[in-house]
Amino acid sequence: MKRFKPNIKSNILMILLLLVLIFTLNLFVQNFIVKQNEPYSKVQIGGKFNLIDSSNKIFQSSKLDIKKLIYFGYTYCPDVCPIDLNKVSIIYKENKELTKKIQPIFISVDPARDTPDVIKNYLANFETSIIGLTGSKEDIDEVKKKFKIYTNFVENESEDDFYTIDHTSIFYLVDKNDFYIRHFSRKNFIEEFSLYLKEEGLI
Repeated sequence: MKRFKPNIKSNILMILLLLVLIFTLNLFVQNFIVKQNEPYSKVQIGGKFNLIDSSNKIFQSSKLDIKKLIYFGYTYCPDVCPIDLNKVSIIYKENKELTKKIQPIFISVDPARDTPDVIKNYLANFETSIIGLTGSKEDIDEVKKKFKIYTNFVENESEDDFYTIDHTSIFYLVDKNDFYIRHFSRKNFIEEFSLYLKEEGLI
């Protein structure tokens, strides 16, 4: 009977291939874990922007060196926007010093109707710390793109030249460089935002 002779070269090659496979798999897993645990600032939402405030002056987000709470809406909104801005007002009326740490900002998605004067009159109904912004259609479109805001203009058949706008209705919290930290749902905004503020020691 012939004795079995192991193929040493073949075995060494298999071991080398196995080691390469393990090394490659390990790199993939480590890279996946790093991506899964990236800070919120790495999410590609947000960025610096220049718009017009309710005093008809240029507003440069880069000049405001604190976090911002940003909400997109429009003054002709029949229900959602005023309800949401009132929620912001409640938080900031109860915490007067909060505006030094997080600036609330309302950005119009309806620049055709929302002039600086219109926004100024509209925001007079809410907490005074809220900054209202508008701009040209091009500028607003650029900001909407940065923050991935959806809008859809809906014409009213019973009224000429009147329309409503379906739009993304969430609150974005961004850092001092205007990049995404997290967001809050409109449904549970007061609870979620208040909890965040307490956890961060801001109130």
